[in-house]
Amino acid sequence: MKEKKGLFWKRKKIYWPNYQLLRKELLALYLFLNLFILNSVFAQEPFAKWTKTELILNNGIVQRNIKLPVSMGSFGTTSYKPTSGEFKYFEKNNSEFQFEINSKVYSGLSNWSLVGIRKTSDTKAGEGASVILLSQDRLIEVTLKYLLYPNSPAIRKSLTINNLSKEKIVLESVDIEKFSVTNYYATTFSWICHDYGRRRSIGPYDGNMQDALLTVHNSNWKQGIVIGNEAAGVVKHTSVFWQESTICAGLTHKDARFPFRKYINPSEAFETPQVFTMVYNNHKDPNEILNTAVPDFVRKHLGIRLSELSQKPTFIYNTWVPFGKNINEKLVMELAKAAADAGMKEFIIDDGWADNYGDWIIDKKKFPNGLKPVFDYIKSLGMKPGLWVSVGSASPESKVYQAHPEWFVLDENQNPANLHEPDLKMRTACFGTPWKDYIKDVLMKLALEYGLEYLKLDFTVVTSPYRFGNKILVVML
Repeated sequence: MKEKKGLFWKRKKIYWPNYQLLRKELLALYLFLNLFILNSVFAQEPFAKWTKTELILNNGIVQRNIKLPVSMGSFGTTSYKPTSGEFKYFEKNNSEFQFEINSKVYSGLSNWSLVGIRKTSDTKAGEGASVILLSQDRLIEVTLKYLLYPNSPAIRKSLTINNLSKEKIVLESVDIEKFSVTNYYATTFSWICHDYGRRRSIGPYDGNMQDALLTVHNSNWKQGIVIGNEAAGVVKHTSVFWQESTICAGLTHKDARFPFRKYINPSEAFETPQVFTMVYNNHKDPNEILNTAVPDFVRKHLGIRLSELSQKPTFIYNTWVPFGKNINEKLVMELAKAAADAGMKEFIIDDGWADNYGDWIIDKKKFPNGLKPVFDYIKSLGMKPGLWVSVGSASPESKVYQAHPEWFVLDENQNPANLHEPDLKMRTACFGTPWKDYIKDVLMKLALEYGLEYLKLDFTVVTSPYRFGNKILVVML
């Protein structure tokens, strides 16, 4: 009996802790299954719902409420926040968007009538709504498309401007998103994390072409907003508290260095690039959202992964980095073989192949057999041969500059000007002179006589992104 009792208590000591563990595991499984069922049910709910007066965007992560015009009135976001917790950044009365047509300003605060709302989606699991508005003057129809994504705080937005007038119109200064922020605390205590989040500054901030993504973050609130601008190159514009207490993202304004402008014919429409935003709370450091939600959205929903493209981009090798001008025939041949083995499809010989700028004659010390055998070898490896040429540049000692200095521009002091790198001894030509025909013949010779198939052209010409100043250059005629 004692043996059995001892055995019983021994078993009790063995199994009692395991029973407690099993009970906890069953409870955890029960909660997980309930959460899974709730999420599954919620996932079936549309991300966009609307009444006659309000559009509600909600994917379980973020919610954005937008006031619709009744008969005739304004249109704009009244609330935009994570679905849980507070968010203090935005006012209840927002411009929502803004642009100029023939210098007249249209925004969500203007008077609009509601034409209709329809469901919309994209091929990357995006779902939402498109709102169609008609301006009070009945000259402009605007479609605002909003997309939300599963398990992501991102809301993606674009505008389509339709010209209903009988005349061509000029579209400028486009803000696809325009939020009014709360006074003092938002503007005073927010850090603007720009240049892909690497640099931080206190506003006001007027962005540039580098601001594909920036974050506005308040460490005291542990809140912020991510702004992603999908516009291309120099027409990308994002500003924070710049001339007013607003956050704007869209296309460059008409007073910018590279202003955006679009002419729209009657009965034609223009759709802007997309902008995406993410609001968040409970994050002390903005890098937390930059290292989680942002890359997750980009990877899954932005549609830029190479593996998803039916036609892959061409991979190109260029000699400039790290070799610069220190190239020769032997080195180029070795590099070409290595590039072909790595899967490159085009091989570019950059600066250093010519004996000067302007004449564009092959440097026989570096390439004693000329470029044709080099190009032929590159072709034999299955790649296209390419060559760098600065089409608006000539060295002071070049024959073409010595013979025709009148083809080249002067600065405000009537001295020869150079729009390329300031430390290079170059002269900049004007394409309004016979230089245009001269350089055309040079390029044709490289292509036809040497078998060149690709040209990498440096457009350092009179109107040039290489020049940061806007001082007038004079052309010698």
